[in-house]
Amino acid sequence: MYPGHIPTSCAQKGILTAGAAVGALLDPWRRGDLVGVLGETTGVDALSGLRDKMKETQAGRRILHERPTFDTDSVLKKLKECKEGTFGSTYYRYMESNGFKPSERPPVQFIDDSELAYVMRRYRETHDFAHTLTALNSSVAAEMVLKSFEWHQTGMPMCGLASLGGAIHLNTNQLHYLVNKGYPWARQAGQGELITSVMWEEEWDTNLDELRQRLLIPVAPLPP
Repeated sequence: MYPGHIPTSCAQKGILTAGAAVGALLDPWRRGDLVGVLGETTGVDALSGLRDKMKETQAGRRILHERPTFDTDSVLKKLKECKEGTFGSTYYRYMESNGFKPSERPPVQFIDDSELAYVMRRYRETHDFAHTLTALNSSVAAEMVLKSFEWHQTGMPMCGLASLGGAIHLNTNQLHYLVNKGYPWARQAGQGELITSVMWEEEWDTNLDELRQRLLIPVAPLPP
C-alpha cells in the first residue's frame, strides 16, 4: 500500500477510534499521537472531499501528482538564510522558537488508500505552515483557533474535535476571545485558498504579507 501502512479491519478501526477519541478529548495538545490516529480513523470521507477540492486547481492537481513532502530537518536549517519578512524566514523562526522539527510529525498508518494517505500527510505538513501564515502561536487557545480554521477548510472531524477539546484548560478571557474573535476569524479565513493546494516549498522567498493577500488568509487576532 505505502511505507508504514498498518492494515486494520473495521472492528479494529472502531477500537482505535474509541480509545483515541477519549484520550484526545481529555488532553488534545499533549496527546498529538492520539489526535493523529483519530484523524486517520474518522477522516476518510473528509479526506476524499479534500482530495476532490485539490483536483479543482492546477496547483492541487500538481501536488497530488508529484506528491512533494517536507519532512527533513536539513531543509529547515537552510531557511535561516531567507530574507527577513519572507515566508521561509518566518517559518524558520516559528519552528526554532518552539523547538519543532519537520521530522517529528507522526507518520500516516491506518488509511487504506495511498492517495488519501498522502493527502493526510500533506495536511499534517501544512499545519506549521498555517501557524506561520496566520501568526497564531502554539498556545492552547491559538491551536484551537487554528484547528477551527482547518476544520472549515478540510471538514475533518478530528479538527472539529480539537477546536473544542481544549476549552476546559482556558480561563474566562480566553473563552471570550474564542467565541468573539477566534472562531469568527477561523470561519472567514477558512474560505481562503485551500492550504493543502499551496506549493509551500516554492514560497520560501515570498514576502509573507503578499502571500497572505494572495491566499486571502489574513493574520488572526491573537489570544490573550
